[in-house]
Amino acid sequence: MVTAFGAIANGGVLVQPRVVRSLTGADGRETRAFASREVRQVISPETAATLTRMLTRVVESGTGRHAAIAGYDVAGKTGTAQKLDPATRRYSRAPGVLSFVGFAPADAPRFVMLVMLDEPKNEKWGSEAAAPIFAAIGAQILRYLEVPPRDTPPVHIVAATGGEAAAPIRLVSAIEPADTDGAGIMPALGGQTLRQALTALAPFRAAVTLTGQGRVVEQTPGPGAALSRGTPVHLTLAAPLSATSPAPRTGGSE
Repeated sequence: MVTAFGAIANGGVLVQPRVVRSLTGADGRETRAFASREVRQVISPETAATLTRMLTRVVESGTGRHAAIAGYDVAGKTGTAQKLDPATRRYSRAPGVLSFVGFAPADAPRFVMLVMLDEPKNEKWGSEAAAPIFAAIGAQILRYLEVPPRDTPPVHIVAATGGEAAAPIRLVSAIEPADTDGAGIMPALGGQTLRQALTALAPFRAAVTLTGQGRVVEQTPGPGAALSRGTPVHLTLAAPLSATSPAPRTGGSE
């Protein structure tokens, strides 16, 4: 089921499922990678787009509304399956297999997920049991993958020329400060990516200098310090011990 929905998310292209993306040694270096493999075009891109629109409406206004993730378009479908009662040889009225399968963001998918509950105790429908689980996990996946929500204003970064290691970066953003002076409190930026940090600082039109690459490990001024328009801010970045880039397509089990 995940593979089938992955094909819809990939514009009709069936991708062979993988369990392992890569292997790493004791030093954290990648020793072997398993590339995704496109099997064939199983449905046309037009059909995949039509199905995606239908599945998106399921979440927007149908049975899958509990799978909605704020700021993102989700495409998916609920499922409620009855099981055979061995005593009566008929379908049981007790809850059977409840599920929700979908992908997000619908317009540029980054993951496919199937939530399946076998004979849950307290719920009778996939829309009530499985869909909220999809939303809760999906929101964290999108945050982990650093996928910005659709209502996040763009941050345009213009770097100074000259090739200096810590050249000032001027931020121009659609976000306006809370007051005319742009005064506020320096946010805690530790662990954030450069994009996340710059987005948080954008309202203050700060003059940001950088050292290193990766995520923020040090910041000046520190968290909680007074921050106003044009305040000089220095960020020290460092790469994590190991990182794996996302697959170009949404595959199956991974």
